Amino acid sequence: MFDLNILCIGQKTPVIHIPHNTNIWVNNINSNYRKRKKRYFQIAPVMNYMDGIWYELLRSEDEIAGTSICDYTTNGRTYPYWISSAEIKDDLCALVIDEEFFESFRAILKFMTEQSPINTIFFFCRFQSNDCETICGTLTCDDFISLLKQRKILTNVCYSIRNDQSNQG
Repeated sequence: MFDLNILCIGQKTPVIHIPHNTNIWVNNINSNYRKRKKRYFQIAPVMNYMDGIWYELLRSEDEIAGTSICDYTTNGRTYPYWISSAEIKDDLCALVIDEEFFESFRAILKFMTEQSPINTIFFFCRFQSNDCETICGTLTCDDFISLLKQRKILTNVCYSIRNDQSNQG
């Protein structure tokens, strides 16, 4: 099972309804956003010290201990150049979002980046791992989705994702 997490950076009020999301349960898991220790305090300390609302994505509100919205595939042992630690390479698999949930997943990412005062979210898909925090630099939402389709987004890596329009203006 996977934990699909989104931290909406700087968000003060959780969202309840997300347009174009038809089949993913979005659950606010830190009702007190000022609380310093959030989920995965030991695993993802950088995410935990960022202010904002942390959400988990589930198939339904009854799903417990992870979700089946996604799956993984081997990445052919090809890693981005910035992954150098041999001890975490075995924990990095290509993330695959089930086709049934893909459009809702995309809508959630885009909407959440718009809800952040700095138009940025952190996305973290946790799958059985050695629990070493690995963070990828900022991608646009469209670039993230494109890489996801190419099976180049990895589990157990935190991705910073920004709104595609955030630099225009």
